[in-house]
Amino acid sequence: MVMDKHHFRRRFIIVCGDCKVSSRLLTCTLPMFLVKGWNRVQINLEEFTTKAFGTEYLHTIRVEVHATCRLRHIYFTNKMNHEINIPIEFRSRVVQSPQYPQNSLMN
Repeated sequence: MVMDKHHFRRRFIIVCGDCKVSSRLLTCTLPMFLVKGWNRVQINLEEFTTKAFGTEYLHTIRVEVHATCRLRHIYFTNKMNHEINIPIEFRSRVVQSPQYPQNSLMN
């Protein structure tokens, strides 16, 4: 949920699977298709708010994640970053150190 410059609370609903993009006064529903394994998802809330509602993004009020969604990290930033510029603890791909072989149970 985000707050826009007119102090309206706007909601983005992102659904994995088939759905149509729909935008109403306070709610925008968007489809998201993921591939098997870990996916890195960047959502530009400023751009989404402008395109979906025609108003400026002010700040984020709440992020709600359902229990069936497995996440490694959620973080906010003022600009879109490439993987190499993100701190190691927030990267989506973990580079395995040669001294610690990868556990076969994790594959």
